[in-house]
Amino acid sequence: MILTRTKVIILFAVAFILQPFIGALFGLSNFGPNLLLCLSSILLVLYHDSPLIWGMSIGLGLVYDICYSATLGVATIGILVCMLGVLVVRYFFYLDNILLVPILTAIDSLGFNLVKWLISHSQGSIYTFGYMLKYSLLDFIGNGIALLIMYFILNKYLVKHKNDQKMY
Repeated sequence: MILTRTKVIILFAVAFILQPFIGALFGLSNFGPNLLLCLSSILLVLYHDSPLIWGMSIGLGLVYDICYSATLGVATIGILVCMLGVLVVRYFFYLDNILLVPILTAIDSLGFNLVKWLISHSQGSIYTFGYMLKYSLLDFIGNGIALLIMYFILNKYLVKHKNDQKMY
């Protein structure tokens, strides 16, 4: 079964709607997996030739900033930086390799929180780099679980070609 454009749009819509509520689901107000970031990363690894993924990721990141963030552009720039990191990493791993998930988790958690810290620090925030790393650990756990679930679900939809060197 192929992941169609409609299914991608539905996946992004569900991730966008669930994002503000996922932290409260586990009893943590500001901590939880970044579903937009995780979905963008895993779709970019598995389906790298789709401009729809880039557009939906950056567009919904901007809408998320407008709706929920105190600073405009944090989620958009963070998602863009993490997606560029994912582009580099995906050339070094087979798509069926499970080691891809912890590496994507590290890129997503540390990259996004580093961008968020740099933007807030440039605006005069008092939060230190150590606080950002402590916060990244909780994000690492949440993003890792979300990425693992998304990887196993979306990897079933991947069309495997017998001549594709990345698959075998």
